[in-house]
Amino acid sequence: MAIKSLKTMKSYLGIDIADTSIEIVELSKARSSFNMVSYARAELARDVIVQGRIKNREGLNNIFQSLLDNASPQPAESRKAVVSFPDSLVYSLNYNIQNDGQDLTGEKLEEVLRDQARATFLIEDENLHIVWLKNVLADGSENYTIFGVDKQIVKNWQLFFKEVGIEVLAIEPEVLGIMRGILADRDSEFQQSSMAVADIGGTKTVLTFFYQGQPIISETILTGGFVWTTQLAQKIGGSFEAAEAQKISFGLESPDMINIVQPLAEKITSSLQKYYSLYQHMPQELFLTGGSAQLPGLTEFLSNYLAQRQTEGQIPEISIPQGDQASMYVEAVGLAMYPTDAKYQKQSVDLRLSESELKEKKIKTKERSGTKISVISSGVDKKTKKQLVMLVVIIVGGLSIAAIIWVIKNASN
Repeated sequence: MAIKSLKTMKSYLGIDIADTSIEIVELSKARSSFNMVSYARAELARDVIVQGRIKNREGLNNIFQSLLDNASPQPAESRKAVVSFPDSLVYSLNYNIQNDGQDLTGEKLEEVLRDQARATFLIEDENLHIVWLKNVLADGSENYTIFGVDKQIVKNWQLFFKEVGIEVLAIEPEVLGIMRGILADRDSEFQQSSMAVADIGGTKTVLTFFYQGQPIISETILTGGFVWTTQLAQKIGGSFEAAEAQKISFGLESPDMINIVQPLAEKITSSLQKYYSLYQHMPQELFLTGGSAQLPGLTEFLSNYLAQRQTEGQIPEISIPQGDQASMYVEAVGLAMYPTDAKYQKQSVDLRLSESELKEKKIKTKERSGTKISVISSGVDKKTKKQLVMLVVIIVGGLSIAAIIWVIKNASN
């Protein structure tokens, strides 16, 4: 995808949010071709975004304004954006439903999928927000890719973007933006084939298999660049910073790094075999994305590992999207493509909350002695709240009878 400094009436932003960086791309479309209008990237201090949660709102606001004003080759003008959250915030799973003639639609379908999400995702039920994609497989069964995220995180980000004057058109899981960006320069035959994306983040790697541009299997592997650096620091007995420098400089030339990265290779090999057993073919290509995919020697190591251990099917080609700036910003490009064509929207999901959900009062959860206590903000007066809190303390802590009498006496005053 060539970069051209072309400004048209309609252009859109793709905003790729991670814990340690933010990338933006402004994209315009002229007929059937896309043109990158501007792009920018900022590294973040560790206290700005922590596990996807905004910790320094003022600092993040300043960073966004700087990105927009100082983008290359010209300032970004559009304020309409599609945003992605890091994979550490968005859970996903695949669930198959056999077509047995039952009418599973609407609320019934949502309840079935929500039950699956409740059992799998590490999100409290009252804060669980789910969306899904549906695929009908060759055997007639329905495959659902379910995405789940914490409502409070989505709400905070949507409100933040309102504050900085950006209209969020959609919030997508990372992997869907990545795949759209990868397919942008591919011919139609390739787009109809099977492929996989391993998005390697700091603490998690999300491996997703696609068929005809649709995700059909998604797995989370609990390892990534931050984990590798931490393990290397322990092995060499040095600081995190020293280990990071060694990792970047020598990559997989180091025997220690080979041992550290090998579990990822084992899991990818196992997942490929599982995919082959289900669909009787291998993905044509495995793309490595995410900052940690740039680890020196990683593509060669994974290719050799698969060649030695793959027992069935043709080994997929392993590559990293690279080349011009459009490929380096592959996810942000894919996000910015979303509003330009209805077909992209049909092949994706939107994690945004509705306006009514944004206005809901927050449920604050406190923990005490292993018991979770939910306190919902309401119109209760301060005196009543104090009495209720004291009663909860008594129940949880097992206070004496004298304390109970004291509370009852004060409640009547």
